[in-house]
Amino acid sequence: MLAMEACGIEPVEDSSDQEYSRPSFGGQGNWNVDDPLSEIRDREDFWRDRSTAAEAASQQDSQWDGLAENMTFNLSVVSRVLQVRGSGPAPSPEVWQQVWPDFGQSVASYNANLDEIDVTCGALLRNIS
Repeated sequence: MLAMEACGIEPVEDSSDQEYSRPSFGGQGNWNVDDPLSEIRDREDFWRDRSTAAEAASQQDSQWDGLAENMTFNLSVVSRVLQVRGSGPAPSPEVWQQVWPDFGQSVASYNANLDEIDVTCGALLRNIS
């Protein structure tokens, strides 16, 4: 099931019952634009994989539209951070403001999406367990 893949839901290896587990998206750890580029690229890969699965799930069933939208938005935020960073250090706050005037709103939306994703994926986990 594609929604399970998007949510990172996997069978528990050591369980004799059919149990599943998933990561908490809200608990994926704090990060910021000053983090090493390799870590931000890894985060981008994470969101790309999740959003691709969520988009495919959404195409099969519209109940996953919100999940796909939230994951795709979060991917776009991380990708934009990489675009602004280029291959060097993070620009000063003043430069951030110039190149991305609504950065603060994007961060707030990113964080709100984490909560929404957790709720959606948690409900899916409860339904299959």
